Amino acid sequence: MLPVILIIAAVTLTTGNLTYASHQHSGAECYLNGHRIYVPDGLNYPRQSWASWGISCRTPKPEIAAGSGATATASGERPVEWCGWWMRQHLGGHYGPEFNVALNWLNVGRPLDGPRPGAIGVKAHHVFQVVRVVDRGHVLAISGNDHNAVQTRIRPTSDVIGWRDVTEERTAADKAAAEQAAADKSAADKAAADKAAPKAAVAKNAADQAAADKADAAMWADKLKQWKEEDRAAEAAAEKAAADKAAAASDVVAH
Repeated sequence: MLPVILIIAAVTLTTGNLTYASHQHSGAECYLNGHRIYVPDGLNYPRQSWASWGISCRTPKPEIAAGSGATATASGERPVEWCGWWMRQHLGGHYGPEFNVALNWLNVGRPLDGPRPGAIGVKAHHVFQVVRVVDRGHVLAISGNDHNAVQTRIRPTSDVIGWRDVTEERTAADKAAAEQAAADKSAADKAAADKAAPKAAVAKNAADQAAADKADAAMWADKLKQWKEEDRAAEAAAEKAAADKAAAASDVVAH
C-alpha cells in the first residue's frame, strides 16, 4: 500500500506544483517515469525498492545550485534542466557551458526594453527566444525543456526578468565563422593545388615528349619521301643515259 501512496503523492506534487517542488527540495533529484517529483528528505523507505515503482533518484553535485537551470554546466552533454543548453545549440553553439544556466543569459548581447522578434527572454529558471510579439503581455516563443520538449507556443511576459538582443553577437560569430570557412577553403585549395602540381608537371612533360616524338616522326617521313623521289629521279636519268648511248651506237653501225 505504501508504494501506491508514495506514487500518488509524488504524482500529485508533480502535477500540482512541479516548479515549486523541484526548486524547494535540496536533496536527491527523483523522477517518476521521466517526470521530476518531490520526495521529502525525511522519507526513509528503502530506495532500492523504488525502481520497481518507476522512481529513480540521484544526488546533485554540490557545486550546482538547485533550480539553477543546469545540472551539468561544465559538460557538453545535455543536462537535466536543459533550456539553456538548447539555446546554446539553437544560437550556433558559440556560447560556453556557463550558459546552461538560464540566468546567465542576462549577460549576453545588450539589454532591451521589451520583447521583439529574435530577442532572448530570461526568466528565473527558463530562457526562450521570441518568434513574434502577440500583444503587450504575450509573445510567441521557442525554447527547449518546455515540458521536456522543444516547443513553440504563446508565453506570458509578466515573469520575464530581462530581454537581450544577441543580433550583433550572432552577426559577429557568423562573420568569424564565414571568414574561417573561407580561410579553410583557401588552404584546402592550395593544398590540393600543391598536391596536383607534380602530377601536372609529369603530364606536361609527357605531352611535350609526345609532341616531340610526333614532330620527329613527321620529319623522318618527309626525309624518307624525299629520298625515294631522289632515287626514282636517279633511276630515270640512268635509264635515259643508257637509251641515249644505245641510240648513238646504233647510228654508228648504220653508217
